[in-house]
Amino acid sequence: MKKLNRIVLVNWYLLGAEEINIRGNTAIIGPTGSGKSSLLDAIQTVLTGASKRHLNYNASANDGKASGRSIRSYILGMIDAGQANTKSFGPQPRPDAVSYLGLVFEDSNTGNESTVGLCLSASLASPEEDILGRFVLPNYGVGKKDFIDALEGRSFKAKPWLEVREALKKSCIDPYIKSGSASATQF
Repeated sequence: MKKLNRIVLVNWYLLGAEEINIRGNTAIIGPTGSGKSSLLDAIQTVLTGASKRHLNYNASANDGKASGRSIRSYILGMIDAGQANTKSFGPQPRPDAVSYLGLVFEDSNTGNESTVGLCLSASLASPEEDILGRFVLPNYGVGKKDFIDALEGRSFKAKPWLEVREALKKSCIDPYIKSGSASATQF
């Protein structure tokens, strides 16, 4: 059986670069506006391959109706979908961003990790986001280090998708880069 072991988020909603470890029974708790729904929406985005036809963000908070949140607003870090057009007292949206979402699953029989993920981009100058890549990485569990270059302090820069894609291909082909070897990689 495969169990969700870790969630890796880069430039998703108000989060910069995070790894969230999940073991056993996990509860997601916090006050209103702390990001509980945005975390669940990230999982939903990966599992649907960012297909808008299958997404229903934060439906529980809106009696099953659309919330006004979108993939684009999550990538740009908008608190609400109209934030780019109004003055806001909260954090300003990112003018453009590359976002990485990774779900790392552990095989309960072998202990090997595998990843399913997405690379997305958006800009305030464009009304739509772009899906730069979808990936499945057998026997390779990603971490935020796979997606970012650390700068001074807590600052970071998301790596370009083509650089990440090539590094992930190499990691899955070369068993000496990380323990475990992969038989197939889809990009």
